[in-house]
Amino acid sequence: ALVKSKNWNFDIYVDPNGDLQRSMNILSIPYTIILNKNGEIIYQQSAYAPGDEAKYFEVLKGLEWVQLGTPMTRI
Repeated sequence: ALVKSKNWNFDIYVDPNGDLQRSMNILSIPYTIILNKNGEIIYQQSAYAPGDEAKYFEVLKGLEWVQLGTPMTRI
């Protein structure tokens, strides 16, 4: 409900069964993963602190954007 109420202009995905979390050995959430256009992980971070957005922005600035499929559920 929160995500839908915010009207964000980006995709949000969930892992309802924890399959991705287990396969990547993610021990805590939130967990941020940024992929390049080839689907390769170029950044990952466990936890969140105010101001982390600046780090994400720096990583994202130089990327080319493509639509990738996912086995997870889109909200």
